Amino acid sequence: MWGQNDAGYHSCPANAAAEAVASKWLLELFELPPECSVGFTTGGTMSHFVCLAAARGELLRRHGWDVDADGLFGAPQITVCVGVDAHISVFSALRYLGFGQRRVVTIPTDPDGRMDANELGRAISKVNEPLLVIAQAGQINTGAFDPLHTIAESTHERQGWLHVDGAFGLWARACPSRAYLAQGVEQADSWTTDGHKWLQSPYDCGYAIVRDALAHHRAMTVQASYLPATGEEVRDPKDWVPRAVAQGSRFRDLGIALLIWQKRNFGDG
Repeated sequence: MWGQNDAGYHSCPANAAAEAVASKWLLELFELPPECSVGFTTGGTMSHFVCLAAARGELLRRHGWDVDADGLFGAPQITVCVGVDAHISVFSALRYLGFGQRRVVTIPTDPDGRMDANELGRAISKVNEPLLVIAQAGQINTGAFDPLHTIAESTHERQGWLHVDGAFGLWARACPSRAYLAQGVEQADSWTTDGHKWLQSPYDCGYAIVRDALAHHRAMTVQASYLPATGEEVRDPKDWVPRAVAQGSRFRDLGIALLIWQKRNFGDG
């Protein structure tokens, strides 16, 4: 199973089915909308890359620009706001996507690394172009959570896209006694987290979750003469390109289904 070419449903339907099941488990565990699209990646940096690619494409599409067809030359400028204490993987993904480090607006944080929501509000109050805000659920050194509810409200008032780096902290949603730490995270437009932290999965195991499945599809779909034809109207997971679907078996081995069952029936008990 581990050596199969799982580049698509038609070449490896068993692995694609495993990914579909694991995706549903993750969304239920994190109490995120069931319509979200989940991608399995090689780690946190590529999870950010996937989510931010979807954000970039959708934000520009709303302003009449097709980034996949026309690239970034001449495209509307996207204002990117991120806490100064964000993980390096966020800045790496932004650079890979063509945003550039100097063009990113860094927002001050408190001593524990939480983004200052008031400073963010001031920074975006005069933004007229597309807006992308990146918040953090679980600062790498302190475990602190940004004020996600306030950040989400400010971002969406400006018709912006909120992405949350939940590499550590999104897993608080799986524990009823700690879920309050991530209050408001469900209001985001995309999320990333890792399996190699709390799940003790292999290091190259990340998850990219996007609320707008079609935006995810647009950003990551590949086309070639030897692949089945796809289009924007296609929403069937069998026509998508699975990634790292072998992790589905790892979830089973680690008892994710049991965790979900316990959460449903016993809560903290």
